[in-house]
Amino acid sequence: MRKKILLVVTIFFLGFFAIEALLRIVKTQLSTKTAQKTSSAFVFHPHYIITLKKNHQKEFVHNNINGGKVITWKTNAHGFRGKELQKNPYRRIVVYGDSNIQARFSSLKDTFTQQLQTLLSNNQQQIEIINAGIVGAGPDQYLLRLQEQYQLLQQHLTIFAVFADNDLGDILRNRLFFIEKDTLKKTSFPVISDEKLTTYRSIIQRSQSNFLTIRTIDKIIKKYSDSSQKIIQTLQVYCKQDYELYLQKKPRKVLHINDYYDIDIALNPKQASAILKIKLLEKILYRAQNFCHNRNSKFLVIILPSVIDLTKNGRWSYADLKKVSPTYKSNNISQAIENVCKNIKIPYINFFKAMSKNNPSTLFFIRDGHWNNAGQKLAAEQTKSYINKKNWLK
Repeated sequence: MRKKILLVVTIFFLGFFAIEALLRIVKTQLSTKTAQKTSSAFVFHPHYIITLKKNHQKEFVHNNINGGKVITWKTNAHGFRGKELQKNPYRRIVVYGDSNIQARFSSLKDTFTQQLQTLLSNNQQQIEIINAGIVGAGPDQYLLRLQEQYQLLQQHLTIFAVFADNDLGDILRNRLFFIEKDTLKKTSFPVISDEKLTTYRSIIQRSQSNFLTIRTIDKIIKKYSDSSQKIIQTLQVYCKQDYELYLQKKPRKVLHINDYYDIDIALNPKQASAILKIKLLEKILYRAQNFCHNRNSKFLVIILPSVIDLTKNGRWSYADLKKVSPTYKSNNISQAIENVCKNIKIPYINFFKAMSKNNPSTLFFIRDGHWNNAGQKLAAEQTKSYINKKNWLK
């Protein structure tokens, strides 16, 4: 009997390590091929964590459910997506935002910034719009980049695209600013490259991830077992940890790219962590507005609603959130941003209503989280109408 048990155990471990060896060989080959074909488009920045490489070209491949199309995008000599800066444009507009604005998933002509430029320009007046979007960026980073880049760009109008999904949480997670005695202040924490950061994973999870076999099995289990309820509970834990980290006055712990839905604001905008996020956003936008005003430059906020609050295109949606909390409303995050703009008298456009009335599931990718070409077109049309109504380009 003992011999049989020993034989079974031996076969199990031999099989396990054989599979592990095979997976490592395949992973190494794939990693080598990938490294030869592509390289990261992002580099560390000592002030605002991350920026785009200059004169860089990259490919984005859509998943099959969204057509599987390959998009090639490029940055110019200043690290902005798109063409080189014009020497003397009639008017220049700079749009700061996250991945929705960088829009590496869209051809250049289909991006929000390019569609807006086409709508605003005519034969007599060539409007230049700079795409200053960076994947994962938040309003605090927009502010720092605005202050650093204004001398170069000298824009007539600055637009902050605030994503009503994870942008308020970005300010809390990045730990670039804090509020003391109702005043926004820069933290003294050193800005560290993401390679040196830790995540919220436990020691056990990190040790398990060393085995590719276990990691592969874990992914398969998660793929078929993760319920919307589990996702929501996990996000609540993450938001709580972010808030506690701020209260403990500790430096950034979450990777820059690890953005997640502001579920605390969505479920209840009156809870402590939600109030803090909203207050931080208000201070950031107020400072950005004053910076522009002092330079006779216009300032506008555009509010981008989340795919979660408008559609069922993802693995979970507003329908799941309604089951969790009676205080959840699909416009809670968008409305919180709008209220901030109203309170400090900042011009804004909230795309929530327009998108909710125009078959929103057709305005966002499926299982992706970003607006698609149609969503960007609708937003560009709304923005063009607002700018013309204000006569800001005269």
